[in-house]
This record gives sequence, structure tokens and C-alpha cells, in this order.
Amino acid sequence: MSGPSLLTNSDRWPEQIVTKPCDVSASESRTIKTVMKAAVPRRSDDIDNFSTKTALWKTVRILEWIKDLLSIVGEVIESADH
Repeated sequence: MSGPSLLTNSDRWPEQIVTKPCDVSASESRTIKTVMKAAVPRRSDDIDNFSTKTALWKTVRILEWIKDLLSIVGEVIESADH
């Protein structure tokens, strides 16, 4: 075996470090719980529902198609106004 001889003899290993929470970590824990409690679940929309039912690449492709379609419709409406 290569490496320090300490690795092969577990009797020579340093003691396990046991950590205890202090006042600061308890305070941070309360802050995290408060922030998580304040988070409001977001209502899913049509795109969220669609993306859970199809593969990502298909979702991106379809949304790109919709974006192009809306752009064309916008151009047609704009040219009709002139």
C-alpha cells in the first residue's frame, strides 16, 4: 500500500471531531426556518403543466414555434394598421 503509514493503522488516527451546536447556529437555524415558512407556493401555469408532460427539447421547440407565430401575427396586424 502506498501513502502515509498513518492510513494503514487506525489506532494512530486522530480522534473524531464532535461538534455541538452553539447559539449562533441555533439562531441561523431559526432564520432559515422563518424564510422557508414565508415562501409561498407558486401556482403552476400552462407552460409548467406542458413542460411536465413533454421532453425539454420538445417543449423548447414548441414554445419557439409559438413565439415565431406571435411575431408573424404582430407583423400582420401592424401592416394592416398602415
